[in-house]
Amino acid sequence: METYHRSCLLVSALCLAALAGCSKTRPTIERYHVTGTVSLNGDPVDHGEILFTSPEDVASGNEGSGMIVDGKYDLMSTPGAKQVRIYASETIGKDQQGMNKIVDLIPPKYNRKTTLTVEIPPEEHVANFELQSNPNRRRRGPQNNSEK
Repeated sequence: METYHRSCLLVSALCLAALAGCSKTRPTIERYHVTGTVSLNGDPVDHGEILFTSPEDVASGNEGSGMIVDGKYDLMSTPGAKQVRIYASETIGKDQQGMNKIVDLIPPKYNRKTTLTVEIPPEEHVANFELQSNPNRRRRGPQNNSEK
């Protein structure tokens, strides 16, 4: 019987030690409010996504991302040097199988092969991005039927 009580005490002590190890709090990660505008060839990007990232952000799961709406974005980011990726696309009709044809509006140098960077200070920040693509290829806006 005494062996049983010692075993129970030992198991209880091990459980308490394990729980004490789990109660450690993670360090607080500072994130700051970042806002700004995104334009392509002088026109606001109607809708899309913007991502601020660094190797440290990827490792800790703290990349900052936000939606672009009417050329404006709003997100939270950790401070430091960031690589910026901007995405926007539109549907331009259907293919032969009836599937939507989607084209990227933003050139790869601003997303998959980004050359954009920004430094985020440890405070609220504004960062605007004026992107350029082929100047002969402007975004298509709504068609005006009266011009036919």
